[in-house]
Amino acid sequence: MEYNIRYMARFLVEADSPLAVGTGDFDLLTDAPVALDCNGLPVLPGTAICGILRHSLVNDKPRDNNRKKTVQQLFGFQEDKIDNGAGSRLLVSNGLMVGKAGQVIEGLQEIDGEDEFYQHFLNLPVRHHCRITAQGTADAAEHGKFDNRVVYKGCRFVFELELIGNSDDQDNWETILNAVKSPLFRIGGGIRKGYGALKTISLVADRYELTEPDQLSAYLVRSSSLADSMPGEEPGENYTAPLPEQITGYRLSLQPDDFFIFGAGFGDRKADIIPVSEKTITWQNGIPSFGNAMTLLPASSVKGAVSHRTAFYYNQLQGVYADDSAVVISEETRENNQAVQTLFGTAKDDGTGCSGKVILSDLFVDKGRDKILNHVAIDRFTQAPIDGALFNERVESGSGAANGFTLEFLVEKDALDDDNIQKAFEMALNDIATGMLPLGGGVMRGHGVFTGTVEKKEGGEQRWTMLSND
Repeated sequence: MEYNIRYMARFLVEADSPLAVGTGDFDLLTDAPVALDCNGLPVLPGTAICGILRHSLVNDKPRDNNRKKTVQQLFGFQEDKIDNGAGSRLLVSNGLMVGKAGQVIEGLQEIDGEDEFYQHFLNLPVRHHCRITAQGTADAAEHGKFDNRVVYKGCRFVFELELIGNSDDQDNWETILNAVKSPLFRIGGGIRKGYGALKTISLVADRYELTEPDQLSAYLVRSSSLADSMPGEEPGENYTAPLPEQITGYRLSLQPDDFFIFGAGFGDRKADIIPVSEKTITWQNGIPSFGNAMTLLPASSVKGAVSHRTAFYYNQLQGVYADDSAVVISEETRENNQAVQTLFGTAKDDGTGCSGKVILSDLFVDKGRDKILNHVAIDRFTQAPIDGALFNERVESGSGAANGFTLEFLVEKDALDDDNIQKAFEMALNDIATGMLPLGGGVMRGHGVFTGTVEKKEGGEQRWTMLSND
């Protein structure tokens, strides 16, 4: 087959949530460092971009055998025990970071380590995690404590795609471009924990007919450097891709009733327990800058609460109650709960596990007024303070998050085929919006109560509709 056309596209993308594109290794400071280029700056490996693209195209129509064959032809394949295969026709570059001056940092550069902007990249943020058992306690037996580094929200990257093809590949090319612009296009690890969201800031696409002398010449003389502009390149605007048809969206618009705290896992000089916060990158006229640290609402914390409450409602709908036998309780209400496995995934040694089908991004909100609360544990017999039990915590209140924020869940539709699973999930979301399910830490001390509304939108629809509380 003759491939006489070259499809070219250059994407400028921005991390819409922190990224955790790992190296597969560990270092002395963290369990999971992120991939860095020769300058010590974050990079999106071309293999990672290509892998998530291939997965996106297959997952878009998983039951379509023609789609699978097309993906094989585009990305290459090798048949087992048969001397038959083909290389990839899609060429993917690394995603290189856009630096302080708004220019792509390509190749070995002299980076000023004393510059305030680049100093932030000497020690990227570290996220602390604790694996929790079905009883809600730390899973010490399975090494429950672990951490990982992330790339700042707002960091921008440029990468290029080239498809070797012919006129029959036009639809395939459009499918590839739309896959990158889709809200489901997420890269790296932890995408079910709130990481990996990318939004397209600009896209420049071109097509070269190699049978035309002038276009052949233009293709041969074009620069391969991502720091150089493509012909006709102009500043783009943010792309807002529609919700894919295979996705159901839920949107929670919430306001805190009073104090709330999502703990950092450590304290500072003023308080033993402090809220987790993180800096983000903002852009103005193509120039990046770091502002003050923002309050972080980790997606993993929110999903943990929603998962637990979904299991409760699913058991209720299935008629499984606490006074049932211990065997039933063990099988139905913990890690084997069908609703939790379907929506949030499961890990099994026999290879039958699956990834979660609920996607939620980390949320950053402006810091509000903080307040330090003092606590002391009391001996239940003497009613006297327990030695060493005095502690305090810094909680959020006032402006910032008090002005309201929005959490948006993306759920694959096939996970909601069971009416009881869908109903249990929606009841859990309604509990958050009515203040019946608090979020964050210190919920037994009255923190984390939010109220608001829940809206729903099916993929392909234009408007959000209010979710009934029935």
